[in-house]
Amino acid sequence: MMAKLMGCVMLCASCSVAQTPQNISNIPATAPTSQNVPASTSRQPSRPPASAAVVSWQDRQLTVSANNSSLNQILRDIASQTGMKIVGGVTDERVFGKYGPASAPVVIRQLLDGTPSNIILQSNAASIPEILTLSPRTGGITPPTPAAAARDRTWRRPSYR
Repeated sequence: MMAKLMGCVMLCASCSVAQTPQNISNIPATAPTSQNVPASTSRQPSRPPASAAVVSWQDRQLTVSANNSSLNQILRDIASQTGMKIVGGVTDERVFGKYGPASAPVVIRQLLDGTPSNIILQSNAASIPEILTLSPRTGGITPPTPAAAARDRTWRRPSYR
């Protein structure tokens, strides 16, 4: 550590004031500055707002037509039309393309392929989706569902006599 400090002092010897530990502590503190960058000159390109996807559920066939649409909005629309329950969530991504017509499990798998989520889809014998469970692939906990909290309230500790 002392050798590095001496090297710093020697390098700064050609400057008008040598940087030694004594002068470094005498440098007044300055308040942090904030960048006031107008929104129009921000470095990230502006994304156009998401447009609503068209979700169709007819004769047990699911069709999704999306052009810059929200993945979460598509999943909510699928859930409302099919009666499927969604547990967990995915990061919102933009979706483009036409999916289906095909069975709901096939279309949902195509929509979620490549997302950073684990997917469990429970369907009945007629391929109608009932429960879609989503959890992060990177680990971590998934929040409990309201149904789990209700089960916890009714569960009683067994008595050991």
